[in-house]
Amino acid sequence: MPTAAWQTKITCGGETGSGFLVSDREVLTCAHVVTRDRRAQVLFAGRPDLDPVGATVVERGGWTGKVDDPGDVAVLLLDTAVPIEPARFAELGEAYAHPAPKLLGYGFPRGYDSGTLAEFRAAAGQLIAGEWVQLEAWTPTGQPLTRGFSGAAAAVEGSGRVVGMVSAASKSPEVRTGRMIPAHVLARHWPPAADLIPTPRFGPESKRLLRTVLVGLGKAARPEELEAMYAEAVGPLGPAHPSWEFDSYWDLAWYLMSEVVAAPGGCPVSSFVETLAARTEDPVAQLDLRRWLRRHQPTPGAPPAGSQDRPRWSPILVEIDRSGSGPGSFMVEISAFRDGHRHLVGTRTLPKARIRDFVVSHIDAAFHELDHHGSALIAFAVPREWLNQPLDEWHRAKDDSTPLGCFSPVVLMDIDRRRSGALQFKLHQKWESLDRLSTSVVQRIDCGTTHAADRLTVRLGSTHHPVGFGRPPKLAETRRLLAASLNAAVPIVVWPRTGCTGVHGPGTADGCAGRSFLDRLSEQLASVSPAELPEYVHALRRDAFVHDGEPAHWARGLTLLWEDPRCFPEPGGYRLSPVDQEHWRGPA
Repeated sequence: MPTAAWQTKITCGGETGSGFLVSDREVLTCAHVVTRDRRAQVLFAGRPDLDPVGATVVERGGWTGKVDDPGDVAVLLLDTAVPIEPARFAELGEAYAHPAPKLLGYGFPRGYDSGTLAEFRAAAGQLIAGEWVQLEAWTPTGQPLTRGFSGAAAAVEGSGRVVGMVSAASKSPEVRTGRMIPAHVLARHWPPAADLIPTPRFGPESKRLLRTVLVGLGKAARPEELEAMYAEAVGPLGPAHPSWEFDSYWDLAWYLMSEVVAAPGGCPVSSFVETLAARTEDPVAQLDLRRWLRRHQPTPGAPPAGSQDRPRWSPILVEIDRSGSGPGSFMVEISAFRDGHRHLVGTRTLPKARIRDFVVSHIDAAFHELDHHGSALIAFAVPREWLNQPLDEWHRAKDDSTPLGCFSPVVLMDIDRRRSGALQFKLHQKWESLDRLSTSVVQRIDCGTTHAADRLTVRLGSTHHPVGFGRPPKLAETRRLLAASLNAAVPIVVWPRTGCTGVHGPGTADGCAGRSFLDRLSEQLASVSPAELPEYVHALRRDAFVHDGEPAHWARGLTLLWEDPRCFPEPGGYRLSPVDQEHWRGPA
């Protein structure tokens, strides 16, 4: 192994130990090397051209001073960055291969100011007290692990990859054993280290994003709840709970990533995240967790069982259309979609006054038909004059006044556009582009904007991003512009059900509610992909519903028209009877 410039000598309060560089400014060592001091001197033994660098102790792993205390980990932040390539961690389990690899440690025992090497091996992968791995000398005559090696990286000879940190050495040269804190335990005490340690299914970004979400939830769960979630994640045949208690969601997630060997095709950490997303009452965290599941599933080669076939959405479609038997009569159909097939749950011709109760009861029944691996999505395909109705505010059930849009994502579609083959064709094409977008740039139609409807349809024909209206479609001009947007096959349209209805030119009214709405909408959707908008709006509706005080939440009454025809495939076969088809075929 060539000289590793990332190895360091640490001097603190008269004590000397070792350490290793893990970023351009961060050094890992043992907490007992820096005792209770806040400052230390760091010397890079492999770079004699560099002067010692001052450092501040910024993290301690919970070590309280006893020999057998866990968490003997400290992080030093260098006063200045250094031009040295940091250490790299080995794959999990590399230290315990057969035959056992030779491990090297660079320490500074008495009489070795420039340092010396010790050779050793890991006795086994079994942890002592859930914290340490026992080290044994490679030969009976080489340099033993003694005082001065604490904090040294245990690196594989040849590759130089780090498998852990020496934390305890014998006080006598005759005793040729020591202890190492393995890499995955280091990350238990200093979570950012998880990003540096290769894991077989998740990359650095995936771990960093998940940790950010889980840390944002805080230590909300009690140990017994975390224990139950662990048991659910590993399944009835999985490994037993460890001998210690998990103290946070991230602690549990990292253990599942780094210490649980998954069954073929399984992924316990994804199961845990899926369970947590279903249970958390924080709508933003729920959205972030589901987004993480979609974007950061395990890398190819080890997906969760059946994950390649899991749907993104489990849709329920409510279609309300004019029945033709009178102006107050409507044909209502409720369907559930599973595995690309449509399952009719209920259909009836009803007067408008009876539609709500029928729809709500049959939506509840439709949930029995859904694939529980997908996120529920309720879509109303309604006549154009219904598009500003507060359908997302319908009560979920007769005995539950929770708004339907706070229970599940709710979107609207135009029933006439859904019947149009040309517009459905255009929507399919646009979603092929939308799938590649990670942001949503709102195309604004501000209050008082005037357009010729046909020209607006042509202009919006190439638009993929959401179109946002500053006012509801109550005035004739706004209804005309909304129709033009729908005829342009715009997949996503957003507007407030209330707000500005005054007559003024664009940008001429100070304090215009529509302008404020579009400003907030543009800001909120800038980092959300088009495919994620139903869940994001669902979270906004929940926030708006529980908001107390004045002014009202800006998203109160937000309407989302969102149509991805791939979620609602039409059944094969003729929409008309064979006789009707023959009639329409025309003369030979």
